[in-house]
Amino acid sequence: MLTGLGRAADAERLWREAIADGVENSRSGLAGFLRSQGRIDEAIAFLSEVIEAGEDPYAWKWLADLYEQQGRIEEAVNARWKAIATGEDINAWNSFCHLLESNGLADDAISFARSAFEDGAPEAAEFLAGMLSRASRTDEAVAVLRTAITSGDPWASGHLSALLREQGKIEEAEQVLRRAVAGGDPYAGHHLALFLHMEGRTDEAIETWWITIDTGDSSETSNTARHFVDAMLRTGRSEMAEQVWRRQLAAGDYTARGWLVDLLERQGRLDEARALRTTGLTPDDFRGLDRQPNPASRP
Repeated sequence: MLTGLGRAADAERLWREAIADGVENSRSGLAGFLRSQGRIDEAIAFLSEVIEAGEDPYAWKWLADLYEQQGRIEEAVNARWKAIATGEDINAWNSFCHLLESNGLADDAISFARSAFEDGAPEAAEFLAGMLSRASRTDEAVAVLRTAITSGDPWASGHLSALLREQGKIEEAEQVLRRAVAGGDPYAGHHLALFLHMEGRTDEAIETWWITIDTGDSSETSNTARHFVDAMLRTGRSEMAEQVWRRQLAAGDYTARGWLVDLLERQGRLDEARALRTTGLTPDDFRGLDRQPNPASRP
C-alpha cells in the first residue's frame, strides 16, 4: 500500500522494524519488497538468510525466481531442486522442468521427469507427458499417461483424453474418460462433461454435469457447477442455473454465494441479491432441492 502511494522508504522501514521485532516471515517480506524495487542482489541476500535460518519453506522458490530473473541458470536450477525437496511448493516440479526446458535443456528435463515418474512420483507424469508431446514424441507421451492411469493418478485420464483429442482421435479420447467414470475416477465426470461440451454435444454435457454435481463425490464439484451454470445460461435456462447454485450453497460450497449473488444481479433482482449478500439464505430457500430428479431432462 505504501509503495503504491510512492512511500517506498516508509514501506521498507516498516519491514525492517518487523524483522527487528521478530515478526514471522518478515525477512521474506522484505526480500519481496526489495525485488519489487529492482534491488535483486539485496533480495537474494535476505532470502539466503531466510534459508539459513529455516524460516520459510518457500524461500527456495523465491530465490530460484530471482536467480532466473538474473539469468543465473545454474544457480536457479539448484534452487528449484531444493524447492522440490522441501515438498511445500505444489508447482515445484512444473517450475523445475520448465526452467530446464526453456533454457535449451529439454532432454535433461525429460530425463529428470522420467526418472522421477519411474520412481513412483505420479505428479511427474503430467510434466513428462507434456514435454514429450512438445518434443513431438507423442507416442511416448501417451504411454506415460496410460501407465499413470494404471498407477491410479487421478489426473491422468483427463490429460490423456486431451492429448488424444489434439491428435484428432475423438472416439478414443471419449472412451478414455468413459472408462475412467466407470472405474470410479472422482475427476472423470468433470473431464467428460468438458469434453462433450467442447465437441458441441451440449445436451450430453449437461446431463453429465448434473450427474457429477448430484453425486457430489468429487473435489471438482464446485468447478463443475460453474461450467454447468455457464452452459445453462448460454441455452437460456437461467432457472436451472439458479437451482444449481442454491444446491451448491446448501451443500456447503463456500464459492456458491458469490456466484448466486452475481446471477441475481445480472437478472436485475437486486433486492434478492442484496438480501443474500447481507443476511444469507434460510433453510426455506433449500426446500425441495435435495436429490431432485435430473432437471436437464425436463422440458
